[in-house]
Amino acid sequence: MDTSRAVLGPGPTPFRCPVDRMRIAWMAVALEDPNLIHVEEEVARRAGYPSVIAHGTFPIGAIGALLTRWAGPGSVRLLDVRLTSPTFPGDQIEASARVTGHGPDGVQLEVEARAGERMLARGIALVALDHQLR
Repeated sequence: MDTSRAVLGPGPTPFRCPVDRMRIAWMAVALEDPNLIHVEEEVARRAGYPSVIAHGTFPIGAIGALLTRWAGPGSVRLLDVRLTSPTFPGDQIEASARVTGHGPDGVQLEVEARAGERMLARGIALVALDHQLR
């Protein structure tokens, strides 16, 4: 997409990502994360969660995928995101963005990831304009 034509308001088409126990286990291996809260039900319950929790890379990765599918690889100049709620098996993550401005360095966006009504992560992003990538 030619991001130089991005208007204020709705940004890219939302990106959806399912979360299940197998994907959580794969992520634990990929990240070399030995924390059992991600794979052992009893450990998660003792920590006060109703089930195992997914890694924060799920909602943040969904936001990153949304932006790069919209503007292309290498276009994301800044991604400042805070996790706000845990992600659980069975969640369907929906990442979305809203264009809030344009500047000399690119398009500014507010970004978020939700599972239904529950906010998982939110923040801001700066995506380079097409001509700035060359």
